[in-house]
Amino acid sequence: MEACSKTIEEGGTLMAEAGTGTGKTFAYLIPIILSGKKTIVSTGTINLQGQLASKDLSFLSELVPFSYTIAKGRGNYLCLRRLNAFRADNDKEADEYTDLVNWAAKTETGDAEDYHLKKPLIWKDIYSDPDACKGKKCGYYSQCFYFKARQRWGRAQIVVANHAIISINAMLSEDSKILPKADVLIIDEGHALDNALSEQIGI
Repeated sequence: MEACSKTIEEGGTLMAEAGTGTGKTFAYLIPIILSGKKTIVSTGTINLQGQLASKDLSFLSELVPFSYTIAKGRGNYLCLRRLNAFRADNDKEADEYTDLVNWAAKTETGDAEDYHLKKPLIWKDIYSDPDACKGKKCGYYSQCFYFKARQRWGRAQIVVANHAIISINAMLSEDSKILPKADVLIIDEGHALDNALSEQIGI
């Protein structure tokens, strides 16, 4: 924790290793929270993102007030324009569509993980696709779940991302970055980063 705190306050790079259950997460989270600095924490998987937010950050936020959120790739978010343009080819798709329309009216996030059933078969036709996105020209822009999520990323002190999304972000030009600028970058599960970078660069 002392090593993390010194690096967070003074800048530079720290590579640290410790055994399971020794408190690595709190060792970097507590100094970050107390510093007030904007931070991106990258984990190996979406599941680990959820664990970090629902367990560690949730617990610490009850002790000291700070804001945090999870950043995922846009394929995890529902696109309202594509949903309303979708036309079912069979009864199963029609049932999924009806259920998704009802969910879209209630969900605050549009995140597939918050959907009460397993990911629907028609998700490939209705998720937020960068190639189909009209951005600010879209009639649903003000309601867009993906762009609302990005606004949350910009406001939160701690943004929990994953290695895939920071790899993609690193390859984008300055004017098209998807993650907000931050003072501190934490790579949790750093041994998994090279595979994530290789995979995204390969794509």
